[in-house]
Amino acid sequence: MIIDCHTHIFPDEIKNYRENFFGGEPEFSLLYKPQKSKISTAEELIISMDKNKIDKSIVFGFPWNDQKKAEFNNDYVLEKSLKYSKRLIPFSCFSPLAKYSLTEAERCAQLGFK
Repeated sequence: MIIDCHTHIFPDEIKNYRENFFGGEPEFSLLYKPQKSKISTAEELIISMDKNKIDKSIVFGFPWNDQKKAEFNNDYVLEKSLKYSKRLIPFSCFSPLAKYSLTEAERCAQLGFK
């Protein structure tokens, strides 16, 4: 069995309108401002997994500084992990330095994130 242990997935809104998510997020901007930087949805990841014979992937969003962005991305990760439960393993992601981090960690643990 092959498990990819580091995969970011994003909802269409972030993929298609990434520039709307740069504000207050210097790390996201640094990595994803270049248009050549690929942003993948869960469905695109599944296609890539099939193509590369990967059985499962541990998936997460991004360590957002903003709580609402983190919740939005984590909710997407959970939704897609439930939809593709035999393929995707949800891992919560948030900035450990943000004031909201403990609250989001607890929320995600209660929702079944690993």
